Amino acid sequence: EKEKIVLQLKAEVTDLKRQNRELEQFLHSANRDLDKSRAQIETDSSRNRELQMTINRIGASERKLNIRCKELLNENKALELRLQKMSNEIHTLTQSTNGNS
Repeated sequence: EKEKIVLQLKAEVTDLKRQNRELEQFLHSANRDLDKSRAQIETDSSRNRELQMTINRIGASERKLNIRCKELLNENKALELRLQKMSNEIHTLTQSTNGNS
């Protein structure tokens, strides 16, 4: 009877050792995956920071271009007004020249 219990206990110990090895292998694999994930997250974070800096630079350039566009539109309006004024002066001069002949 004692031998039977000893054999049963040895079998349980052997099974527990096997389960322990399997668990250690699983944890080792899980830790490797976790390390890979952490490295990927760091890489992604770094890339995201680079992209954010690029987006900020593009935004700044866009704001400068918008300001320059407004300046050019204002210059264009001023030139159009000068052109209209000159055109009116030419028209007036032409009328007075025609009237004097």
